[in-house]
Amino acid sequence: MLAICLSLASLEPPVAAEAEAVNSKAAQVSVIEADARAMLALAQNALANKRPDLARSIYEALVRDSDPGIRNEARYRLAIIAAEGEDWERSIALLRAVLVEDPAAQPVRLQLALALARAKDFSGARAALREAGSRPLPPIVARHVERLYARLGEHRTSGIDMTVFLAGDSNVNRATRSDTIGTVIGDFILDEDARPVSGTGIGVNSEAFVRRPLGERSAMLLNAALLGEMYRDPHFNDIAAVVSTGVEFPLAGGRGRALAGIQRRWLGGERLLDSIELGLEWRKPIAPWAQMRTNLGVARQTFAFNPLQDSHLLNASGRIDATLGTRSGISIEVAVARQLARDPAYSLTSGRAGLSAWREFGPLSLFATASYQRLEADDRLALLPVRRKEDQVRASIGAGHRALNWQGWTPRLHAIWERTESSIEIYSYQRVRGEIRFARGF
Repeated sequence: MLAICLSLASLEPPVAAEAEAVNSKAAQVSVIEADARAMLALAQNALANKRPDLARSIYEALVRDSDPGIRNEARYRLAIIAAEGEDWERSIALLRAVLVEDPAAQPVRLQLALALARAKDFSGARAALREAGSRPLPPIVARHVERLYARLGEHRTSGIDMTVFLAGDSNVNRATRSDTIGTVIGDFILDEDARPVSGTGIGVNSEAFVRRPLGERSAMLLNAALLGEMYRDPHFNDIAAVVSTGVEFPLAGGRGRALAGIQRRWLGGERLLDSIELGLEWRKPIAPWAQMRTNLGVARQTFAFNPLQDSHLLNASGRIDATLGTRSGISIEVAVARQLARDPAYSLTSGRAGLSAWREFGPLSLFATASYQRLEADDRLALLPVRRKEDQVRASIGAGHRALNWQGWTPRLHAIWERTESSIEIYSYQRVRGEIRFARGF
């Protein structure tokens, strides 16, 4: 039983009259003893009679009910009231609270996707729709979800996505632990500058974009990105800037994006390379619970210090993101690249495969990634006895908590391990890295 004190003046006239007859004409406050179901009905009646404040008070009380069904029903209805008032942050928080206790509540997950979209969190909205599609849906609902998923990315006309991080790295310069490097005329001793250096730095990964319509389903895009890591010793600073423009359009049942851009990268405060790039991306929902993305690219790279490294770069990649149930998911990615340089010793062929997985435990999210890459050069450098061949393994784990949020900035912890074994000692290294990332979209 739930006891709620309500002013008679807040009740509809017939109810107030009945209460006065039972108690007394002089009564100013009545204590109504009712079960939770009756209180839900009373709140619904208050909404029908345009009394949202009264309904909200009742739902707020029912959120503390011992019955999870009653508790979640009250949260859901409070979320709807918040959405009608465009209080998207509160609506999203309430809907997520329902899903923590009842992950199978498909209508709630769909409502969450709509609230996230209205709050302009389009990536979050797509993720919610993928999760909704991971369980059986009526055919008409499934088709609607698939269409909505495909169109979510088309509505954001401008924005900035930013990640700021603090990093501690055991091997900032990816240096070998070997003291020597073998050559055709004997072993050379490496000086101190070629030894591993640990460091703590700050970094930023940011991207800004503007989208302008070109017809009903196409758009013109302008993107700018800045990526960088900065350390106390400026010799290890690594910064890249990219500007690109292009068009987005329907393609084979999905969305295509053709971009042309330029990139400049600085290492240690000095220009390392310039690049002119062309790319084509295609993404398509292949099920309500999965999306496929492919990329093709070509670039012309010009190196500042060694013209023999100037090259054409060709690359291709494919990725599938899928949900497994309503609280977990995986991503599978494969990529190949071909770099054709002036000197065959700098011409490289590489392939990479990666697997990512995530799992939610209430408001806590855990995620992990693992990847393997193989790289080979066409020929050896004249001074070295063998051509470059190497294998790289990389793994990371991380965690985030939705309740830890400040002004829209969400923190995540990452731990990364990386090892490269190469036929040339100077390219062999190992490192361990920890990061605290703060991400936000604007």
